[in-house]
Amino acid sequence: MKKVFLSNWVNLVAVIIAAIVYVFSTTLFRYNIIQSVFVAILVVLGYGIRFWVIFIMALLITDLIFFKINPYHIKAKLLLQWLIISLPFIYWGFLYKEWVFLIASVAFLISQFMREKMIKAN
Repeated sequence: MKKVFLSNWVNLVAVIIAAIVYVFSTTLFRYNIIQSVFVAILVVLGYGIRFWVIFIMALLITDLIFFKINPYHIKAKLLLQWLIISLPFIYWGFLYKEWVFLIASVAFLISQFMREKMIKAN
């Protein structure tokens, strides 16, 4: 169970990097490079604080539910976890036309596969 919780850093890093790269690339046409970097970090870490709190809580709760009961079928559980956590953010992405949520969801899916390897490793 400890290995499952400790592997969540992969999800956080992947989603943060993907979101920063997306925001940087969309602001690069309005600002210079240094301003775009600052804006991207500020938007992702500051403005997105509600996203991060919900995301981290959802990760921990679903990990606790899925892996405490039965430690098998890791890939299926990680895909289900991705689906449960990503659906509200995908909905918000379309509702508010905030495409960063969709980019973050894709990065989260990719990081789930990376996380599977970490959980299975001895």
